[in-house]
Amino acid sequence: MDPNLGWDPKGKRVFLLDIRSNTVYRPVDLLGEIGIRLGDCEGMDKIEYPYTYYFFPSEKGGNSQISKYEFENSKLDAKSRKKMLNSYEEETKRVLVAFKNSCFKDGINQMEVQMLGYELLSFKFFFEY
Repeated sequence: MDPNLGWDPKGKRVFLLDIRSNTVYRPVDLLGEIGIRLGDCEGMDKIEYPYTYYFFPSEKGGNSQISKYEFENSKLDAKSRKKMLNSYEEETKRVLVAFKNSCFKDGINQMEVQMLGYELLSFKFFFEY
C-alpha cells in the first residue's frame, strides 16, 4: 500500500478479511468491534471499511457479482440494464490487518477472528506458513 494513503504496514504481512452476513437479520453494519489474533499477537494495526457488491441472479441458477465501484463506473448495454432489475446489493465489511513476521511460526498457524454483534462470535482459521 502507498504510505501516502495514511497506512503503511512497514514490512508486515497483511491479511484481507471479507466479512459477509449469513442472514438478512444480521447485517454487517450492526457489528461492533472486530478483534483479530495470530497466535499470541493481537492485530492492532488494522483498517476496517464497508464494501458493497451487486448480485445478479443468473438464468442458469446461481449469482454473478460485481463490486459497487465497478458497477457504477461501467458502461452498461441494454442486456445489462435488463439484468439490473433483478439485482440486489450486499453490504460487507472488509478488514486489512497487519502482523509482524515474528508472529508467524513454522508449521501450522492459527488466526482467530472475534466479532461483537448481538453476541460474541469467534472463528478460528488454520494455515501453514
